[in-house]
Amino acid sequence: MSELQFPFTFAADPNTDLWKKPPSHDAKNAHPKAPVRPLSKAPLAQFQSASVSFTCPYTVHVTTLPDADGHVVAGKKSITVRVERDGVTLWVYWVNGDEKVALREIAWVYGPDGAGEGWELEVGALVARPNPEAKDQLVATFQNLEVAWAKQ
Repeated sequence: MSELQFPFTFAADPNTDLWKKPPSHDAKNAHPKAPVRPLSKAPLAQFQSASVSFTCPYTVHVTTLPDADGHVVAGKKSITVRVERDGVTLWVYWVNGDEKVALREIAWVYGPDGAGEGWELEVGALVARPNPEAKDQLVATFQNLEVAWAKQ
């Protein structure tokens, strides 16, 4: 994979998404419509953590920050999101200085009985704007993207 130079900026058109929720929802219109910048790839079993810091304009409710009170405040604020492996589960955190706020547990990735064996995980930056009625692109600037893999 090529080295990314930071910061970098790219944008996604309205109605772009990458989301799968079986049995019926399978939105794969992110690539090539939404830009993706891969950074690192390795076996899923080696994944330890990934952190990304970015800014974008927060103009609608679905692009507000985790500490938002429901009001949309126009402007840009850098946020950091971190994913960490914890045994057979992944945790997604919003990082606010020295504080980590748990946003979501992803418990299905490693699963029982060797689920995920043989899978490769690719980590990178993606921008998507799922709202089909949005008028403008969502423009994001990435300041940092780090990935940690276990040694094999």
